[in-house]
Amino acid sequence: MTPERWQQLKQIFNLALRVAPSERADFLAQACGNDDELRKEVESLLDAHDKDGSFIDSPAFKNPDLLTLKSGEVLGSYVITSSIGRGGMGEVYLAHDNRLSRKVALKILPAPMMTAPDRLRRFEQEARAASALNHPNIITIYEIAEANSTLMIASEFVEGVTLRQRMSTGPLTLRESLHIAIQIADALAAAHKVGIIHRDIKPENIMIRPDGYVKVLDFGLAKLAEPKLAQSFTEAPTQIKTGSGFVMGTIGYMSPEQARGQSVDARSDIFNLGTVLYEMVAGQGPFTGETPSDVFAAILKSEPQSLSIVAPAAPPELVAVVDKSLRKDRDERYQNINDLLLSLRSVKEDLDFQAKLDRSTAPDSRSKVKSKNGTLIIQPAKTEPNINPIRSKRIFATLVLVVILAAITSGYFIFKRIRTAPTDNLQVNAPAQLLQGTQITSWAGFDCYPALSPDGNSLAYSSDRNGTFEIYVKPLTAGGREVQLTSDGAQNFEPAWSPDGKWIAYASKTHGGIWIVPSLGGTAKQLTESGSYPSWSPDGTQIAFQSSGIGDDLAAIASGALLPAVIKVIAAQGGEAKQITQVGHPAGGHGSPAWSPDGKRIAFGSYDPERTAVWMISIEGGEPKLVARGYDPIYSPDAKYIYFDSFGKNLNFGVSKIALSDGGDPVGEPIEIIGSGLGRYKRLTISADGKKLAYGTLAINSNVWAIPISAKTAESTGQPFPLTRDSSYRNSNPKFSPDGKRIAYHVTRVGTPADIYVMNADGTNQTQLTTNPGFDERPSWFPDGEQIAFLSTRDGHDEIWALSLKSGRERKLFALNQDITFPQLSPDGKQMLFNSKKSGTTNLWIVPIEGGEAKQLTFDKEASGFACWSPDSKYIAFETKRGDDNFLFIIPSTGGEPVQLNSDRGQSWPHSFSTDGDKIIFAGFREGYWNVWSYSLSTKQEKQLTHYKKLNAFVRYPSWSPLGQIAYEYAETTGNIWMVDVK
Repeated sequence: MTPERWQQLKQIFNLALRVAPSERADFLAQACGNDDELRKEVESLLDAHDKDGSFIDSPAFKNPDLLTLKSGEVLGSYVITSSIGRGGMGEVYLAHDNRLSRKVALKILPAPMMTAPDRLRRFEQEARAASALNHPNIITIYEIAEANSTLMIASEFVEGVTLRQRMSTGPLTLRESLHIAIQIADALAAAHKVGIIHRDIKPENIMIRPDGYVKVLDFGLAKLAEPKLAQSFTEAPTQIKTGSGFVMGTIGYMSPEQARGQSVDARSDIFNLGTVLYEMVAGQGPFTGETPSDVFAAILKSEPQSLSIVAPAAPPELVAVVDKSLRKDRDERYQNINDLLLSLRSVKEDLDFQAKLDRSTAPDSRSKVKSKNGTLIIQPAKTEPNINPIRSKRIFATLVLVVILAAITSGYFIFKRIRTAPTDNLQVNAPAQLLQGTQITSWAGFDCYPALSPDGNSLAYSSDRNGTFEIYVKPLTAGGREVQLTSDGAQNFEPAWSPDGKWIAYASKTHGGIWIVPSLGGTAKQLTESGSYPSWSPDGTQIAFQSSGIGDDLAAIASGALLPAVIKVIAAQGGEAKQITQVGHPAGGHGSPAWSPDGKRIAFGSYDPERTAVWMISIEGGEPKLVARGYDPIYSPDAKYIYFDSFGKNLNFGVSKIALSDGGDPVGEPIEIIGSGLGRYKRLTISADGKKLAYGTLAINSNVWAIPISAKTAESTGQPFPLTRDSSYRNSNPKFSPDGKRIAYHVTRVGTPADIYVMNADGTNQTQLTTNPGFDERPSWFPDGEQIAFLSTRDGHDEIWALSLKSGRERKLFALNQDITFPQLSPDGKQMLFNSKKSGTTNLWIVPIEGGEAKQLTFDKEASGFACWSPDSKYIAFETKRGDDNFLFIIPSTGGEPVQLNSDRGQSWPHSFSTDGDKIIFAGFREGYWNVWSYSLSTKQEKQLTHYKKLNAFVRYPSWSPLGQIAYEYAETTGNIWMVDVK
């Protein structure tokens, strides 16, 4: 069998494993076509797999010893750079991934641990499942592969040291210990939620980056090695030393049930973490002995010396937490990791408050210094907290996963807006001096929508740390206590203070509309039935808001999307709302309103494919005036500036300001004051004295995922799984090749242009195809499966290019005297669909691929676009905007009257047809969540294919494969709140 034949066989086999047994015959008929021999070979592998477990990925190790590699040696696509470490679980190397041009950590697993195929398969499943969580504190596994008869695990390379190495350099402070333990617990909480137990939490498996961020390593490896442990323990020393092996690094952290060889559950991880926390605080482990037997006896029979004795500085609350974690009887421990996590956060917050009290004794608890380049850096004072805790009862505040909202102008994303930046004079100037903020929240999830109180002493914000979005008020002065202002579980967002500080307005996703609650707590009352993003007038008598509801796309804020919306104003006591802006003036959705200090104007942001911009308009209405390119504006209290979130070339985000004349009009050019960061800024808020500016920072984690689909029923037959595990800004727009064996997609990174990539349908062999300075995006396959058409801005304007996969040669197909967005090549390779605003509003156009005159297909007054072709190239499905919703429409490719297909309220963004032409696959927003959906032309019914229920997540661009699979972009957004002094 040739290597090519084996790879084809292996790929179809792996895809078949994801298909339900009852559907495999249909799948193999499509995948193998007329190749009966190939089908028989796949069926024989499937039969063997069902009888004996997975063997196809099991390595045939030639050397039973641990492999030693030298710099420059090659394993598959990886080139060894240097050795990182060595242990019983394998040698770890720093390597270079030639396919994706990135550093990886390469763990070479020893042969003795790989002798059981079923155990190896379970390990692979568990390790991949943990990595698929995409949790910021869990290391990402890129692949588990075999090369040169060697099994290896390729994962992200983490700059930093292990917790063991960190502890060897000196004692940890209490706050440092808690900071590390909280992140470990957060990672375990995510894993436990999907049934994954780590089993081997120890200092060697905890990496600490230079910025203090923690990564938990080796999910699944302990279970893989379990049968080897018992005989090894009898010979192992009990002292744990740097560079020690698996046994040496594990024995002192085992739970009693592990020591007895019993089955374990999540409570074993809690015990393991308790031992690690004890050692971080005390400087020694809780269970010691001269021999392994002594250590086993201590774990099973002896109570550890109280933390209050070995670490007298430890507060009683922390002593109690550790004591409960180390109970011999697991029924007496914390019963789930979330309870332990809450207790750890509670202890840390007490220490943080005490630190603020200590700093408040100094006249100025921060120092300002200038770096060599003149940048002003605001640094916290180097004050160690007094470890005597604040003992008064606290209202525990759990921060919210922020709904970053805004609604979505028919699927426009910010990288499109940036790459086609207008050539007017609204570009942000290079800053003379940048400010660096201080981080206010550190939740690994999503804290956002900050709102400073008028006196600047408190911060209101949204967070989901307790499971639902609620409003919290965080004191910024010493001695205060954070208060949870709402607790109705109604997904509450976007707090805004009244000018007198007595009220907080917010938006409720579940209950709908704008609500008002006393800032000190009390009963909330509803002001409007719909709308979001409230903003009080300077005199406190009116509230401006955007008409779209909260949470219509919580994750899309990090990619800059906003649903159709206008700005309205309502009296603070209620009544009829007055519309201030008009649909289409300016184009796109209108949001994030902010009042001028004199109450005569409102600044707001517009979100449009050609320009994301800040505008101002009279409170009486009229024509809006363009201020600058950006979003989320606020006025300075003295009316001299408008601050706003801005962006520069290649997705470099920042915060800028533009000066205002005495008459309130913008003058000069914007100046960047914060940035350019690698994350997106969102929701600026300024204190009444104009001295403090708070803002949210957001990051998006976007990858290509897939789900197996039945060719008969078009229903999902398995769980979603990731095809890419890249930390880039967007891995987007996947398109299957005509034979379904490859996927083209584009990757957009912060700070660099977008490029076209291709990979196998199972996610392997990810290869970058374009490297030019412009944006290359929106790939489409030619029918021969060997060429890809795509949109490029390499020459400074929109053009359609093509590249050959065989030769690598790129050629320009055509350029038009108009804008081109979201192009889609017809399946017969003869025509190109695209969006254009040449007629005034976004509509569909079509042009012959060999050049010629572009023809307008739709003539909608609101917006129509984002189309996909039927397999025979005769019909086109697309979305059309109707008010706040988008619906599916269809039209003949030769033109005609569009026909509306569905009527369910929400968002329906089509991207592909099924192979038989009956199903339209689309990204649908229903009941508050984005998922992959299908619409059947024959039954006129919708079906939900994925079942995500994360408010900070979205799906985009689902693509149907002829081999029974749908690939799509899945993204989640996280963030925190920062603050800076601006005067």
